[in-house]
Amino acid sequence: MAGSVTVRDLAEYLGISRTTVSLGLRNHPGVSKATQLRIHQAAAELGYQKNALVTALMTQVRTRRIEYHGEAIAFLTALNEEFYWKKQSQGEVFEGAREMAEKLGFRLEPCWLGPMGADSRKASRILRARGVCGLLLSYMPSELLKLDLDWDRYPIVATGYSFRQKTPHRVAANQSSTVGVCFEKLYGMGYRRIGLAMAAQANERVNRYWVSSYFGTQWHWKCPRLEPFDAHGVPDREKFLKWVRREKPDAIMSSFWPDYSAGWLGEIGLSIPQDVGYAGLDVSPQDWGKIAGISQNHRLVGATAVMQLSDMIFRNVVGLPSHPMETTVGVEWKDGLTVRQQHAVEHRPASASRSRKIHS
Repeated sequence: MAGSVTVRDLAEYLGISRTTVSLGLRNHPGVSKATQLRIHQAAAELGYQKNALVTALMTQVRTRRIEYHGEAIAFLTALNEEFYWKKQSQGEVFEGAREMAEKLGFRLEPCWLGPMGADSRKASRILRARGVCGLLLSYMPSELLKLDLDWDRYPIVATGYSFRQKTPHRVAANQSSTVGVCFEKLYGMGYRRIGLAMAAQANERVNRYWVSSYFGTQWHWKCPRLEPFDAHGVPDREKFLKWVRREKPDAIMSSFWPDYSAGWLGEIGLSIPQDVGYAGLDVSPQDWGKIAGISQNHRLVGATAVMQLSDMIFRNVVGLPSHPMETTVGVEWKDGLTVRQQHAVEHRPASASRSRKIHS
């Protein structure tokens, strides 16, 4: 019976009216403490759970604050600045989620949990007061504090892999394909010594899919095994150039735009794209056509997450799942000016390509 228990079921089980059960579940003073206790015990025994959408609507009815523009889904953020996420890819995730939420009759509201989640307990009270019917977790920083939220109260979906404290359902760009598709596109252009430059923290945020896919794709195409460059946050000039001299990449895949690395490469006689190709692993829409690389379709990630969340809301599925699911969204290659403009060449063994001198 768990998962489908209604107020009517509780009323029949207890032999009292549905009105009494409804009031008792809300601890209304018109119902005796003894009856309230019976009702709550029966609810726990039968597995009754409140429907978040109905609860939110009835809260508005009782407080005479009915809002006709949809029930609220909270978009949870926890960066140091309240709206810094708008400058990152999560801004695209939010827009995709907001558009889909409106189509489905909801509204999406940002909710800041404080810097690194420091105010999560306060935010939890606000979420309850607003009658929020679902939680959509945005990108969470690696230094995130332990979040104090009502995990059993809401349907919950996370975007991406950065949130690790709990195991909700997730929707994310296919990060294995992010590197795999990028590598194979560069290989098809004739590049053979394809390097990967990123921060180890970035690889952790994508569930380590980048490095595993990188080595797997190298092996598949029988390319030279280049070790990735770990930027440790902002790349260091000397360490970057040391890596370039050692690994001699003819193309670099990276999660950061090469404003500084382009200048550093110039210091040793290399230019983008004439000598070294560059492909971004997360190219923003405003850079399409300029920077070659992968679009992670962040808007589609947000839209898909809301579709999954809305399904959970209407099915009254709340809390953390015993068997979390991961839904991935396909990525796309975008042409740009940072790779050689040429027709794709026939795939051939890496030994057939010419070597290139790296100046010391």
